[in-house]
Amino acid sequence: MTKKLDTKNETKNDEKREDNIIESLESYIHTGNEHYDSYSLEFLCEVLQSGLFENPEISMKVYSESLDKFEDLSENPIQALNNFNKELENQKFTKEQQLFICTWLHKYLRNTEYESLDLSSISKLIKAQKEKLESENTTPNTFAKNIRETLKALIQKEIESLPTNLKSLEPDKRISILCKLIPFVLPKIESVHYEVDEKDKQSGGIDWANLLK
Repeated sequence: MTKKLDTKNETKNDEKREDNIIESLESYIHTGNEHYDSYSLEFLCEVLQSGLFENPEISMKVYSESLDKFEDLSENPIQALNNFNKELENQKFTKEQQLFICTWLHKYLRNTEYESLDLSSISKLIKAQKEKLESENTTPNTFAKNIRETLKALIQKEIESLPTNLKSLEPDKRISILCKLIPFVLPKIESVHYEVDEKDKQSGGIDWANLLK
């Protein structure tokens, strides 16, 4: 009986937590400011689609509170950036998560006009941080992939122009190049050898029937 009560209480607590999270998220996209609400909704949709954040509410909270603090410290952009970075560290966001937040903050600041505030300096600082994170998130694998794709496109282009280029060569040079290219097109022919052992010699030859089994 006790276990059943505990299970029911846990279920109720889980449902209550979910309701609180939903209510909190709703509050970020229904502030009464149509411009802000539209960006917040876009941000939330991207958060859910990307799957970068285990708890969407935390990312939404950081995004919203950062914009509020940027307004409060509009005359102290460096201090605003420093506080923002401390918050990212406190949340223990990965580089990829930080880049996501910075990208959306810069997007909002770049496309928002404030009546009595100048947030252009903060916008530039956030943009610089975004670009720094982008360069850090360019992994060696991505770099190598880009090189492979470039080489692949270059080789494909050369192959397409090969017939024209060959026609411009002297016959002997053209034949020489074709001979070098043949191994890449036709399989190499190898000779097959069979050694006759002593048993074969004594039996008077090869037992072809068994050989083909």
